[in-house]
Amino acid sequence: MYDLDYATLSRDDVLGEVNRSRGNETSKLKTIPCTNGWVYSKSVYTSTVVTEWDLVCNREVLASVAFAASTLGGLFGTLLWAFLADRYGRKLAYFSMVGFQLAFGVATAFAPNLISFYIFRFASGMCSEFCYTLVLLMALEITGTKTRALMSVICSVAYTASVLVVIGLGYAVRTWNGFALISSAPLFVLALLWPFLPESPRWLLAQKRYTELEEYLKKVARINGKNLDPKFEADLPEILRKIDESEHAVKTSVADLFRTPNLRKKTLILSFINFCNLGVFSGLNLFEPAFGNQPHYNALLANLVELPPYVFARFACDRGGRRLSLFYPMLLCSIFCLATSGMPASQTTTILGLSLTAKLCITLTFLVAEVYEEELFPTVIRGQGHSFTIVISQIAGIMVPFVVMLGQHYAVLPLIVFGILCIIAAASVLFLPETAGKELPQTLQDGESFGEDMTWKKILTLVPTRRRKGRRASQ
Repeated sequence: MYDLDYATLSRDDVLGEVNRSRGNETSKLKTIPCTNGWVYSKSVYTSTVVTEWDLVCNREVLASVAFAASTLGGLFGTLLWAFLADRYGRKLAYFSMVGFQLAFGVATAFAPNLISFYIFRFASGMCSEFCYTLVLLMALEITGTKTRALMSVICSVAYTASVLVVIGLGYAVRTWNGFALISSAPLFVLALLWPFLPESPRWLLAQKRYTELEEYLKKVARINGKNLDPKFEADLPEILRKIDESEHAVKTSVADLFRTPNLRKKTLILSFINFCNLGVFSGLNLFEPAFGNQPHYNALLANLVELPPYVFARFACDRGGRRLSLFYPMLLCSIFCLATSGMPASQTTTILGLSLTAKLCITLTFLVAEVYEEELFPTVIRGQGHSFTIVISQIAGIMVPFVVMLGQHYAVLPLIVFGILCIIAAASVLFLPETAGKELPQTLQDGESFGEDMTWKKILTLVPTRRRKGRRASQ
């Protein structure tokens, strides 16, 4: 607080003193610690973590630490749950996460002090990121190749719908501990789905659990009304063994992503793009509700703009190619973010509109980058590559709340940071090969040779013209 006598000065007098001191070092007002406590507005929230433990003034950074603790938990949780999912099965790992998150989500509501709150948020955050990723992985491993893109879109829409529900809960429950309790309740419902969720057939195959896999396939055929040929049914165990031997003959590790130069280059670029996507996406999610005095309304708009990209992302990828669909939206996101530079904080509508448009663009790049990763990493190491990029992106998630906090000193500074990050990421896209209409790499050698011969002409050409000619020729 400023060193002024607030008891004798009116609000206009205080503002006048502050304005006169700006830019004048000789008459600059001194700041002193608050000595009489704080009175908080309850117009939006009845109680928050900030008001519970007075995370204001010289303690305001501790509020950002709470979010960072959750994201840091996600970084470690991805490694832990990915290991458990590979070792003990997708189903067991998923429901273990549900139980773990439910326990610590409820514990958060009863945190007796700030340190306990950090610990509970860290533990709960260990599940939040990979819980979605594992469900998507299970959906892709259960469904066929023709419906995988559709399943990805369905999972993305379900994610946005769940966030809209959370916003509604936050609007209805204005206390932080009450919100922690009610937002954990759906996890109890998920735990009841154990009997209905099957184990991943691909995991059963990798673990050589042929009997269980055979029973699962027969059940699928029965539910779909398909009659298996008696000879095929008799030969099914041997067929499964041959598939297993062909798909899991080569053992790989994350280190294989960095042994050769071209695969190493693509891994680093994809990791940085993922870092940018998650950082800007999460940053805009935090920035928009905090900007202005209508956090629930702003959060609602920020999530509604995610829906249009779900509709045309696949169309853009197929018609324009992956590079074009990633480069231009990321470049536009940068332009919209940087367009706010120099704007005063009083232009809330304009700044919010530009940040929402940027959010639409980064949502599209998020979806395209997921497809791009699946197509650029060779089959034998695709899972490890995806896990590596998730871990790297979590570093951005840890940094985001501190970047958003910069807006307290200069309102649009977080958007400027996001804009610069998107420019660099957009430029890096140019050095990735186009994958639309191409045979996907299967082995490590395929991954190294794919896009190895990129000339400057190929780097600067975004439209996949050769793919279109190939299609006409084949037709």
